Amino acid sequence: MEVWDTKEAILPLLESRLHKNLASVVLFGSVVKKDKKPQDIDVLIISRGLPGGWRERDKIAAHLAVELLERTGKRFSPQLYSKEEFEEEILSSSPFLNSLLTGYSILYDPESFFKQRIDAIRRRTEISPMVYVERGRRWVLGKET
Repeated sequence: MEVWDTKEAILPLLESRLHKNLASVVLFGSVVKKDKKPQDIDVLIISRGLPGGWRERDKIAAHLAVELLERTGKRFSPQLYSKEEFEEEILSSSPFLNSLLTGYSILYDPESFFKQRIDAIRRRTEISPMVYVERGRRWVLGKET
């Protein structure tokens, strides 16, 4: 499934479920990195008004994954973050967020919330480079010194 097809398939569903709370939708992982046989489609969803408890959040993610599977025939792995949680992840130098630098595709980001934050992470790695390794592949995030 191409990025454009994915966008057309999932954005209407996410907008109908999260309404005006939806801040950003970003594909990442094997599909964006063009792996030959991706197992699923990883999607980062940043929204306002998400429930705080992990059980409620897991229910939302599970329902979205099922609806997306029914709509597209593809397995999705939604990662849900509130805007505040995403900011906390940046401050903690989260390996997950740093791994996004290896490949992502922004599907929805009308206020540039994600773009501004990922650019900040990129600037931080230019000052203090990191090496990210996943399944035998190595990425240098920032400049090597």
